[in-house]
Amino acid sequence: MTHESTAVELPATSEPVTRQRSSALFRKEALAYHSRPLEAGETLHVLGAWAELYYWALLMLVIGGLVLSYVVHVGSDRLLVVLVPPLQTLLEYLHG
Repeated sequence: MTHESTAVELPATSEPVTRQRSSALFRKEALAYHSRPLEAGETLHVLGAWAELYYWALLMLVIGGLVLSYVVHVGSDRLLVVLVPPLQTLLEYLHG
């Protein structure tokens, strides 16, 4: 079984195909805004739903890790104290 490649001729245009198709969907102002380069100090806008989801997922992972490192013991010491030794003094002070 042999595979033969077939060439497809695309029309030569001065503008990208995506730009031609999207120009009918969006206003000229919107296309101009998104095609301009970012200026210094300008904030980067991300999709709110994804950013919020990742924020809460990361927050839950950090809180879960802290809780587990406090609950889990390595020998007679807590894992949190083994990982961060200066916390031993703080925990002793807080527990009286």
